[in-house]
Amino acid sequence: MWDWSIKSANNQIPEKKEQVNAYENGLGLNLYEHASEHDLSTEQIEQNVQRLLKIYKLNHLKIIKQPYAPKTWEEMHRIFNEYQRKRFSFLKMVGYGDKAELAKLGLSEPDIDLLKRGIAPENYNTHLKIPFDFGGDTEFENFSLIRTHHTHSNIHRVIDYQIANGFLLKEKFIYLPYFEGRFCYD
Repeated sequence: MWDWSIKSANNQIPEKKEQVNAYENGLGLNLYEHASEHDLSTEQIEQNVQRLLKIYKLNHLKIIKQPYAPKTWEEMHRIFNEYQRKRFSFLKMVGYGDKAELAKLGLSEPDIDLLKRGIAPENYNTHLKIPFDFGGDTEFENFSLIRTHHTHSNIHRVIDYQIANGFLLKEKFIYLPYFEGRFCYD
């Protein structure tokens, strides 16, 4: 699924469950404590996702249920190339047109100048609100500017929890942390 985006420097794909468990244990969490990884019900997963949103301070986001629609490597390559082109345009559009919103995000004038050149400032990322494998597309409505640490990384931790737990493969859908608009505020 997102393997093309999470390869490490040595080109190995990390073991997702171990990554998620290490992080969760660091927070004093054990979301696997009452069942083996594939025995959690849909309700338990949804409750755990809601808990994670609170723990990660993402409780201003809602969750949406999105079906899994995996893409082939060829489709992902094509989509990713299109995404890169549109991402550049999206960042320029935001830089020129959303100065008040960018100030609310905490961006400085030099950061906004970077956006006007199609470059994301340090600690900001272009986030796909609905990933490609869940029906997302490359339209600007699916793009957002988001703080990388900790907002963007925590959204992906919520998603990774469901993947690592086997929920995605079992149920063929996922609960996505979601927000409206072009910006996600902390």
